[in-house]
Amino acid sequence: MPGASDLKTEISQLKAETDSKRRSRKPRPRKPLDETAAAPATEDADPVEPSAHPEVSKLADRLSELVEEAGDEIKERPVTAVLGAFALGVVVGALLRR
Repeated sequence: MPGASDLKTEISQLKAETDSKRRSRKPRPRKPLDETAAAPATEDADPVEPSAHPEVSKLADRLSELVEEAGDEIKERPVTAVLGAFALGVVVGALLRR
C-alpha cells in the first residue's frame, strides 16, 4: 500500500497534468445565436410562414398561451412548482437507471 507521501506526489502530478492540458486547449469557435444564419440553405427547404400555414399560426398562438398560463401558475405557487419539478426529476432518474 502506498504511503501518504506517495499519494500526495501522485495527486500533485495529476494536478500539474490537468493544468497543462487546460492551458494548451484552444477555444472552440462558438455557434452563432441566430440559427437561421447557421442553417445551410437548401433548395428543398420549405420556409414556414404563418400566413401560408394557418395551422402553424394556431399552434404557435396556443403554445404562447400555454407558456403564459404556466408562468402564472408558477408565480402563484412557486413551492409546488419546484417540488413538482423535483419529483419529475426523481421519476425520470429512476426510469433511466433501469
